[in-house]
Formats: sequence, C-alpha cells, structure tokens
Amino acid sequence: MVEDHDSAIWLRVFRSVPLRQRLVAGEAMLAIELRCHDLNQMNQLTAIARSGKLRPSQTARIQSYNHIGHTLAMLRSAARQAIGGSKAKR
Repeated sequence: MVEDHDSAIWLRVFRSVPLRQRLVAGEAMLAIELRCHDLNQMNQLTAIARSGKLRPSQTARIQSYNHIGHTLAMLRSAARQAIGGSKAKR
C-alpha cells in the first residue's frame, strides 16, 4: 500500500533523484529557516490570537505562517529521512 500523506509523498520525491543530488538537495532543505522578522511576526500574531483579539487580516496571515511552517517541517523531515537512508547505503 502506498502512503499518500504529504510527508510520504515528499519522501518519495526526494528518493526519486540520484543519490548525489538527493544529498545536496536534502542538506540545502535542512538549511532553510524562517527569517527573524517572520518568526517575530508569527510570535506576535500568536500572542494576539491567545488574547482573542485577532482581526480577520491577522487570521489570514497566521494561517499563512502555519501553512508555511507545516510545509517546511514536512520537507525537512523528508530530507532527513532521504539523507539518513542514503548515508547508511554508502
């Protein structure tokens, strides 16, 4: 049975490329981080949300940060798995 959740699909994407490119891409993916400005914005929006005073425009922004954060976490997880499996096979 093929797993169809996002992280399983991303792992298959990483594993579909040759080993050398997989390692380079995986290591590059692990280096990607949100900028300090974005982390500060996300933390401010979270604090406002906890206070119950989030405006609709802020709700859209926090949803975007959540989506980006989730996607980045999945990509990084797939990269770690692809790199880990590749290094063990060398």
